[in-house]
Amino acid sequence: MGDVHFLAWRAYPIVWLCTALAVLWLARRIAQGNRVAALAKAMIVFGLGLNASITQLNGAVMPVVGMPHDFQPASAVWTAAADKHRLLLLADNVSLYYFSLGDLVLIGGGLILLTCWISRAFITPSRTEGSRRARGTV
Repeated sequence: MGDVHFLAWRAYPIVWLCTALAVLWLARRIAQGNRVAALAKAMIVFGLGLNASITQLNGAVMPVVGMPHDFQPASAVWTAAADKHRLLLLADNVSLYYFSLGDLVLIGGGLILLTCWISRAFITPSRTEGSRRARGTV
């Protein structure tokens, strides 16, 4: 499956970005009108953009800074960083447990969005129900 993913990413990198944006569109339905959720969605898009830009600038591969020579990556998308690679600040890094800055921003946004969803699904309804009873609209 790793080789198929690599070939698909290399041939159609914009398709993966569009798929991620479609997922964000669905997430929009979860947290409509919530500023924190809007920030989370912006973080996710920014993280995707960072990862897509570093991959595009380096010929459809993600360089990994500090990767040992005997390490076998799970997919051909990852390769050891070399002098020819650009923007290594945004690349995956061994010191970040093989994550990149884009990955961390993306994960942070996802966690914030998940927190908003949990808050809306489990905390807000009881508060809303209580306020409706207080107004006498139930």
